[in-house]
Amino acid sequence: MSNDAAPTHRERNAEAASERAMAWYGWGSPVGLGVFVIALGVAAIMFRVAFFGAP
Repeated sequence: MSNDAAPTHRERNAEAASERAMAWYGWGSPVGLGVFVIALGVAAIMFRVAFFGAP
């Protein structure tokens, strides 16, 4: 038995919510940019310690 009925409000809402949740990652999102900035900071600190010694 196939379900050819139009999606209900709950199904449409769940689909929209899952799309928003899946868009909340990657380098273009605030979370991804935050991780990238922190990674740059850690890399800069490691570079400084490696070449100029600890403070």
